[in-house]
Amino acid sequence: MCLQEQFVNYRKAYLWLSAIGLFPVARSYGVAPVESLNWLFGITVEVPNEAHIFRGIMGWRWGWRRHRVNWWGWATWGSVSSWAVARNWNQPRSYNWGNNIYCQDNSVVFDGNTIATVDQFVDQAQQIAHSIPADTDVNAVEWLPLGVFALCPDDGEENGPDPTIFVQLAISHEGIIAGTVQNKATDTAFEIEGMVDQKSQRAAWGPVGEDWPMMETGIANLTGDAPALLHFDDGQTQQWLMIRLEEPEEGTDSR
Repeated sequence: MCLQEQFVNYRKAYLWLSAIGLFPVARSYGVAPVESLNWLFGITVEVPNEAHIFRGIMGWRWGWRRHRVNWWGWATWGSVSSWAVARNWNQPRSYNWGNNIYCQDNSVVFDGNTIATVDQFVDQAQQIAHSIPADTDVNAVEWLPLGVFALCPDDGEENGPDPTIFVQLAISHEGIIAGTVQNKATDTAFEIEGMVDQKSQRAAWGPVGEDWPMMETGIANLTGDAPALLHFDDGQTQQWLMIRLEEPEEGTDSR
């Protein structure tokens, strides 16, 4: 073997070993930046913004790190409908639980019409959330940010505790929903993904690789504060409110 071939083989081996070693390190930034940075490099993360920055480095499954956009950006109905123009969403369809959509005699009524039984409605949310086309090229998907939302139980309490759960969402041209959920109380985060149904405009998503829980609302609702439903595997459904947040000023707690 000539010297040049030996050099090429050594370089390949070095790159493979580097990739194997760096992958868990990089993933640790996203999952637990506070602990991993201190353990690996002696970096102390005290400001919440710092944890969010390191958690967002990877982009993980959908490769968000490749997109130079403001993930705090708010979307209007005009921007959503033109972004997903192939979905033919000309008129927005909002779902306001307890108002234009509600349960009656074990049926779901929307705009005065019975559209499904309660069980069927939940099954539909499952099907929507898991309807991402199998041949989707994750490296080719482009994203429109929908914003960052605080999640609060919609229990009628006006002066409840401060929210500790937050979700960052974006939509693709194809109607794929993806993002990240962060729970500040437990210092955990996980990825979510789902889909928007073309006909009903229902948006449903859940943890990547998991069947439950599933959250849903209308894609039009996500252009403002959004009432949402959270479905669990035991048949329970809860009403939640998604409060869209302003982008924090530099140097402040982003949550």
